[in-house]
Amino acid sequence: MKHAVELTAVLDKRVATKDRSEWREILSAGGSVFDVVASAQDIPNDSPLMATELLVPFDNATVLTVASPITVEGQDKVSPRRPPTVGQHTDEVLREVGYDAATIVKLHADGAVA
Repeated sequence: MKHAVELTAVLDKRVATKDRSEWREILSAGGSVFDVVASAQDIPNDSPLMATELLVPFDNATVLTVASPITVEGQDKVSPRRPPTVGQHTDEVLREVGYDAATIVKLHADGAVA
């Protein structure tokens, strides 16, 4: 523990001399017990992980996100979706709370809303 920082620096420098596949071959040949830490690019191809449904695609997209851990009995989960853009629903919300068209235009012109 006394020299952990220095040792980590030495190991980092040495490990950086080879790629993952080279280290896998070297460690396997030497009989070492090890496992490779997955990269983000490996996740979609990790069958056991994907089988857990921990990661799910956004609605109408190939991008993955963490599934909601919350379930409500008798209700289907809603697919994850991207949040609205800034100002996407501003006019609709302002109309719902009673603002007229002229006031909404003025609020935009004054920079009060997006």
